[in-house]
Amino acid sequence: MSELIETSSVLGIKIDAHTTKLFLFDIVNGKYHLLATSESDSTHKEPYNDLREGLFKAIDQLQRITGRYLLDNEMNLIIPSQPDGNGVDQIAISFGFLDSVSIITAGLLDSVSIESLSKVIQSTHLKHLDQISLNDSRKMDEILTSVINNRPDMIMISGGTENGANKSVLRMVDIILFCIKHLPKEKFPELIYAGNSTISNKVQEMVSNLINLTISDNIRPTIENENLRPALNSLNEINNQILQKKIHGFDFISLVARSTPVPYSQSIGTMTNFLSKLSSEKNSNILVIDLNQETIIIAGSNQGNLKLNVGKNSFQNDPDKYLAETDIKSIIQWLNKEIDSEDVNNYIWAKSIRPDTIPVDDKELAIELSMLNALVRKSYQNFQRETGFSQEIFSQIVINGDYFSKYENPSELTLILLDSIQPKGITNLFLDQHGILPILGSIAVDNPLLPIQILEGQAITLLAKVFSVQSKAKNDTPILKIKIEYKDGTFLEEQIIKGSITKLPVTPGQFVKIFFDPIGNIDLSQFGKNIEKGLVVQGGLCGVIFDTRTRPISLPKKTSERIDLIKKWRKNLNL
Repeated sequence: MSELIETSSVLGIKIDAHTTKLFLFDIVNGKYHLLATSESDSTHKEPYNDLREGLFKAIDQLQRITGRYLLDNEMNLIIPSQPDGNGVDQIAISFGFLDSVSIITAGLLDSVSIESLSKVIQSTHLKHLDQISLNDSRKMDEILTSVINNRPDMIMISGGTENGANKSVLRMVDIILFCIKHLPKEKFPELIYAGNSTISNKVQEMVSNLINLTISDNIRPTIENENLRPALNSLNEINNQILQKKIHGFDFISLVARSTPVPYSQSIGTMTNFLSKLSSEKNSNILVIDLNQETIIIAGSNQGNLKLNVGKNSFQNDPDKYLAETDIKSIIQWLNKEIDSEDVNNYIWAKSIRPDTIPVDDKELAIELSMLNALVRKSYQNFQRETGFSQEIFSQIVINGDYFSKYENPSELTLILLDSIQPKGITNLFLDQHGILPILGSIAVDNPLLPIQILEGQAITLLAKVFSVQSKAKNDTPILKIKIEYKDGTFLEEQIIKGSITKLPVTPGQFVKIFFDPIGNIDLSQFGKNIEKGLVVQGGLCGVIFDTRTRPISLPKKTSERIDLIKKWRKNLNL
């Protein structure tokens, strides 16, 4: 316990191109608790051009909330904490800054080293400019032109299993060095070698004193096995060094952190694995959606196998890209009222000019919610396509609620998740109401106990317990009778209709036992074993929900029928 006390207070700094958010943790009654949070706009762009201005504003708020001073008279962070209670013992940082640092990757075979390199880059916030392979269809002058024009901050080379493809790997290194030599010396990139380690000394000789070289473990030591973590650690170290040069004030925070700051993506990946291990269910499948102003990160864990994808939140951060990638029909078809397509188009264009504006009436709110629905659905489809993730049954889906705080009714977020992800089976929908997961992931590097204890608390809130019932019955026909047993011994019966959304009368935090009586041919095994004995469930912010819509969800083609149906679903969720 003494070791724990020595590192008891922790300041988490979550920072990106839009927001600086602080989290202060400390031990209360023997367990870690989140004491307070504060937030300010990031200031790395004009007129400040320095992250510290926004950081100091957030710290000032936190000091006023807690009465604890975190800065000394010279505006330095007080580490460790002092006998008078001021300062903190540990600082951990997670950051966004998508595409601020660029990289070109180079490997041998598409199905081996190139595939592993792609997985590494998918877990970062790096801007992937180009990928070079030994059997590249481009001519040498085209590859040279790409390197010269792109001027990457980093180049990562991999290839060859251990003791394999020596000549081919050295040939690739030679090609990359040839390209680098044609760059201005001040634009030379950092070079990372993560290939066949038996020739790493030879690679070092070839590079000589030309450029900075970092040698990491082979990311593909055998055809069957990958070893990505050492390469990711090397990328993080170099990325951190480059960000300190590119973003004024980043060095101020990174130099006081106990461990190297990590991007949101890797923090989210860490916490997705954490949640999977903490789950009491066997073979639990977890989906985490971290949507913030800058990025949308989706991570899925299927029996411990992590898949992750990082994308730009084009809805907020690049409206022109959102417009180019989003079919307006996919927005109109999910509207809950009849709105002329021209009005929809005008609102989208207005949003592209002023992305921070909020809806002023019901019509604008309907358009914006449908736009968010389209963004989450499109991002999830991209995640599935890029990672090959095909899971449809999730024990948990967790979403960052920070971005959705302006939508007061949590049922709006519940409906967006059900419409876009369309899970099957029994799913617990959770709301990360503070957007805390990225910072917990960075803290876990040095202090794995803190994230566990915080997750056991109220930082992550149960949004709804959802039963997605699949049957071959026709819409609008009864398929299930539900008997709800309350703790006081009273019962309530509900009839579940095919093609509907039904919200049971269960309050947040309330435990009830549900008994299932199928009408017609329904396979109850979709809800697990021994379901006929009843199931004890807890209500979330939106209670307990039965979703009997087909998968994929089918909408009527006729506008009036489609709107009436969407209105009916919303009404059943008290929207």
